[in-house]
Amino acid sequence: MNIDRLNKVSSMLGGDSAEALEGYIGQSLACEGHHTLEHLPKINTPAFVMMGESDQITAPERTRELSRLIPKAELCVFTGVGHGFWRERQQEVDSLVLHFLGKD
Repeated sequence: MNIDRLNKVSSMLGGDSAEALEGYIGQSLACEGHHTLEHLPKINTPAFVMMGESDQITAPERTRELSRLIPKAELCVFTGVGHGFWRERQQEVDSLVLHFLGKD
């Protein structure tokens, strides 16, 4: 487990609850043990991959790697925001997703 990331999350939760931190730790352990990168090149449908450039939960280099490995992926990077980009830029995200879904 990445202790620096855990400390950042703990401070972001602001001491919200032990349960929230425990849930984050459990999710992180599940994600860190889940390796499917070798399957991504097999995805043959268009994919819309989005990320906040300042994400401190999912490392931006991991999202870029995911996008590179999916042959028909389109990467959208939101500047000035992090993991919750979809909340902070809701109208922009909604518009982009609808545009992507309307593509042939």
